[in-house]
Amino acid sequence: MMLHLQSVPARNGLVWVRHGLKVVQRQPFALVGLFSLIMLVWTLLSLTVVGSLVSVASVPLVSLGFMLASHQVLQSHTPTVQVFTQPLQLTPERRKAQLLLALLCAVSSVVISQISIWVAGGAIDQLAALAKSGTQPDSAAVVAAMTDPRLVQASLTFFGLLAIVSVPLWHAPALIHWGGQGVIQSLFSSTLGVWKNKGAFLVSGLAWMGLTFACSIVVSLIAALLGSPMLATLLQVPVFFVLFTAFLCSLYFTFIDCFMFGAPKDLSVPPARKVTAQGDLSVAGAPEGAAAEPPAPISLPAPAPSPAPAPSPEPAQEPAPTPAPSSPPNEDRPKEG
Repeated sequence: MMLHLQSVPARNGLVWVRHGLKVVQRQPFALVGLFSLIMLVWTLLSLTVVGSLVSVASVPLVSLGFMLASHQVLQSHTPTVQVFTQPLQLTPERRKAQLLLALLCAVSSVVISQISIWVAGGAIDQLAALAKSGTQPDSAAVVAAMTDPRLVQASLTFFGLLAIVSVPLWHAPALIHWGGQGVIQSLFSSTLGVWKNKGAFLVSGLAWMGLTFACSIVVSLIAALLGSPMLATLLQVPVFFVLFTAFLCSLYFTFIDCFMFGAPKDLSVPPARKVTAQGDLSVAGAPEGAAAEPPAPISLPAPAPSPAPAPSPEPAQEPAPTPAPSSPPNEDRPKEG
């Protein structure tokens, strides 16, 4: 598929947020269930060091899986856990590229963690010693350890490097899956796409942060009014699961807005499924005749060709009429006068 890098206005960042929430609204149980399953698997894998690396390595595949899930919801289908295995079932070249991307993500996370630990110095060890002490640690000592300038600098270093690494990895899985690009080309194209539309990504990030902060305040106020601090914890889990699921679903719209036909302005009405001559389903909103539909997860078999009509017998040809004799030439005519 031919992908074209596009530049979108900054206000499209709000469109991505709104579409992510609307997609979850259409299939809340299926999508939040997928995210809950991923969180459960990541929690179990984090019990070991190798499992933690596998969890980090699976982040690109998980993000692509939610893109495919959003695409299926737009096609009025219910996404299943197969969205996480579909990217590995295409061509061997694309499967190899996705696995190399996962390895690169794991290696990058290890490098970022080691740099952050080096910046923190002994601040992390002091905080860990307070947490492992059998007695109740002094509140002043805990505050002093958490406000250590080295720990603050290490946190800024960690999140700063994480943001830098996430730029080339943002669209890379989708570019490999739908664009057929290699690892290096997908990383470069993703960097160009994010940089060219940095205004929209900034607005989208601020919107998600503001929405998360607002939901935290609302949940805390409800728990305070009911006089149950434990209720705040119980309410925060499903609320944040919905928000994170909507964020992952919005990645699909960031991709089609930056590299394809653009995100639709509204998702209030479920789009009708349009079947092309080849039997593929196309997303509503794509320009007529453009191959804007991401291939593969949803397709219909091509209709069987209708049998050709039997040739009708040709009517008998009538004999051609005998042509009339032509007029005599001028020299055979009598001369006048």
